[in-house]
Amino acid sequence: MMLNPLTGLILAIFLISNAFSQQVNIIPRPVNLEIREGNFIIDKQASLKYEVSNKELQSAALLLRNFINDVSGIRMPVNARMKKAVELQFVKDPKLGNEGYRLSVDNHRIRIQANKKGGIIYGIQSLIQMMPAIRTNAVLRIPAMEITDYPRFSWRGMHLDVCRHFFSVETVKEYIDLLSLYKFNTFHWHLTDDQGWRVEIKKYPKLTQVGAWRGVRKGIPWDESEPSVPGEPLTYGGYYTREQIRDIVKYASERNITIVPEIDVPGHS
Repeated sequence: MMLNPLTGLILAIFLISNAFSQQVNIIPRPVNLEIREGNFIIDKQASLKYEVSNKELQSAALLLRNFINDVSGIRMPVNARMKKAVELQFVKDPKLGNEGYRLSVDNHRIRIQANKKGGIIYGIQSLIQMMPAIRTNAVLRIPAMEITDYPRFSWRGMHLDVCRHFFSVETVKEYIDLLSLYKFNTFHWHLTDDQGWRVEIKKYPKLTQVGAWRGVRKGIPWDESEPSVPGEPLTYGGYYTREQIRDIVKYASERNITIVPEIDVPGHS
């Protein structure tokens, strides 16, 4: 069947657009994304460049450097004279605000620019979304493109309730990693309720000695109708030490996430 020129043109545009959409999937969708010819390959010939005296850029660069090392085994040199570079830069652009960024990719350079650390982090996260999520032998190939992006909403949050079911520090950090990857900036952390007290308070040790645990009966997990069973050990639960909480707060901050703790005294007050 012969196609008329207009139908053929529409089909060609659809196929090209579909190919691009399959090649670049960034969540949330950037405000503006333009695909260009070529690609940047992250390999041992690429250097990571930034102002090392700037602690915020240093922290953001470490996030990217560690991820690339984890998925590829490549440990990018910093500010080395090499053929290719991934650059992180602060700029002054009112359009980008505090969390916007500009990501430019060509065959020889990836450049992430932002006014604040939050924008640099989100530019890095968009770059990470274009790479494998786990260790692989695949080539780290980034399509040439130009992205300008900034958030529509200032508060972008998710909630985690560790009162009813306790989650380890490692799991909380994994949750924070996912929040940052998808550009959330607020973590609502439900830390105390009648089902469990999860915050270490030195002055009141029984809050965690007693309040962080609850019993099980005949191998069946505790539920709200059975607050405890006399004579049986309180075995289900846990709590976070002050040092662990400080560590998690720092971990979140490095990923542009503010933790909002929920402290209920008594539960659901």
